[in-house]
Amino acid sequence: MNETQVNATRKTAPVGVFSESGKQIGMLSHDDYGQIYVRKTISSSKHALRNRPGLGMDVSALVQALEQGAKYVSVFDRDTGYRHWTWIDSFFAKGFKFNFGFGDQMGLEWPHWFNNDEVPAGTQSHTFLSGLNRNEPEQYELF
Repeated sequence: MNETQVNATRKTAPVGVFSESGKQIGMLSHDDYGQIYVRKTISSSKHALRNRPGLGMDVSALVQALEQGAKYVSVFDRDTGYRHWTWIDSFFAKGFKFNFGFGDQMGLEWPHWFNNDEVPAGTQSHTFLSGLNRNEPEQYELF
């Protein structure tokens, strides 16, 4: 386990996730259940996708987050005050690739995002973010 993984696991110094060009695009954090996730702040007026409405994220950062054990991405929108979140694996299963000159990105349309503390139907909130419901492939059908 490298130093970055140790820091993410032990809840010590925050660990960043970076684009291919080296720009920090988010931070790894822990939720109340001990799960690692990526937190990011955006302004939807600048960052929301328009042709296929949704949000995108740098592919390198998504891969780094997965390697560190992150399960989901939480995005706070300064413009609306909403917090949106989605599973990282949803980007790869249901997302689309694009590059607007800032490196390879994965976009994910709004129907695959949840708002604030929303929990998908068929799951229990206390086990939902603990990752217990993500181990069975049939659960992927819910998203």
